[in-house]
Amino acid sequence: METQLIDGNNVFTTLAQSLAADKRSAHAAYDLDSVRKMVVHYISKHIQAGRPVVIAADAASWRKQEFPPYKWRRYQNKGRDEFRYDDFIVVFQKVLEEIKEHSPCAVLRVPGAEGDDIIAAFAAIMAEEGGVCVHSTDKDLLQLQLHYSGVRQFSPTEWKYITAQSK
Repeated sequence: METQLIDGNNVFTTLAQSLAADKRSAHAAYDLDSVRKMVVHYISKHIQAGRPVVIAADAASWRKQEFPPYKWRRYQNKGRDEFRYDDFIVVFQKVLEEIKEHSPCAVLRVPGAEGDDIIAAFAAIMAEEGGVCVHSTDKDLLQLQLHYSGVRQFSPTEWKYITAQSK
């Protein structure tokens, strides 16, 4: 059975940014109950279908330690962006701990690794073990399809499967 591999920080930050962009629901992007509902709603569709769900979550990246300007544009633009990433991530980390403790989902964190690092390693293994569907808006992950026939990618913002050819 195909494993659903969710790029946790990517998918849920993207969904929370959509909430924050709507002034009527902006508070929900930082509220524990709202973030919990958003995450549970997203993953429950896959659990109900009987598919294994794994959430890959970022830990402090080795890249930033080795190359300080890594993702500097993101941090440079943080002040201009209305989305409060630091506030969201604190709440999101709490929700991940709850998911890990109280659901059949696995939450994978590897010290020094980002979610996409975990996804690449996990996908290489699972592609041969029934396949894997990567949930992410990160188009860099499409290259996994070129190397492993058992990998598909689902974009939660487009709500469709995307391929390396559609990039």
